[in-house]
Amino acid sequence: FHGFKRVSRVTKENLFSIDVTTRDRSDFDRLFDAFLDGEDKVRAMIADNPQLLRATNYSGETIIHWFIVENDIEKVKLLYACGAEINPYALVEALSLGYEMMCELLLCFGVKPSIDSCMREVLNPRLPRKLRHRLRTMFKAYGYPLIQT
Repeated sequence: FHGFKRVSRVTKENLFSIDVTTRDRSDFDRLFDAFLDGEDKVRAMIADNPQLLRATNYSGETIIHWFIVENDIEKVKLLYACGAEINPYALVEALSLGYEMMCELLLCFGVKPSIDSCMREVLNPRLPRKLRHRLRTMFKAYGYPLIQT
């Protein structure tokens, strides 16, 4: 599950010899690590293997979804420009976290929101009242009025 090196059977004798630091390098991990080497490395990897954009982490998120939740606008723009697809649920998550600029970017990219899910999030009192108002105004400007019925 976590990519730890397998042993045939855990016993008292080999318990401390299990290497939990050795992980199989997933495509998600390799692409994620490429960001440490810069945008050119990321673009080159994606150009060589566009399927990397569909690779998921342990919780099923693609790399663009992960950066949306981390509110990293520049990496999201780069990945989108490279052809990454955005799951509409990522917009709901950005909304629930109060990431106003990220929500606008995703709407600008044409992500179609789940109106019911987004409505629940803009009604959530956890978000500041003025932010909720700005978010509702923004969604309305993109043709998605979040109106309580």
